[in-house]
Amino acid sequence: MFDKRKPGIYTDFCDGDSVSNHPLFGSADKFSLMLQLFFDRLGTTNPLRGQSTINNVGVFFYTVKNLPAKHNSSFANVHLLALCNMEDLKVYGFNPISEKFVAEIINLQQFGFEADLPLLY
Repeated sequence: MFDKRKPGIYTDFCDGDSVSNHPLFGSADKFSLMLQLFFDRLGTTNPLRGQSTINNVGVFFYTVKNLPAKHNSSFANVHLLALCNMEDLKVYGFNPISEKFVAEIINLQQFGFEADLPLLY
């Protein structure tokens, strides 16, 4: 983690023992991306018709928890993962979306990526 954390002060889940003792996230010799997923419903509406519940959209977002808190508190660092029709979500569930996301993460794990990133500290 890039934040300068103070021992004994918990400002985030990442400050707890579950993360610091985790073999993937607590090891200093590994760089692992920690993603936090969010889900929300978005009601779309036509201003000429008052039926606001006809076309609801499921929206999946994520943030990269490895970034300092000052960066994660910005909307610019809340990224869109997927959109889906709420009726489809009720019928098929979360699995079709989560399976695609997991497949992308496995691809990232196996092949990695290249990027020019500025130092954040």
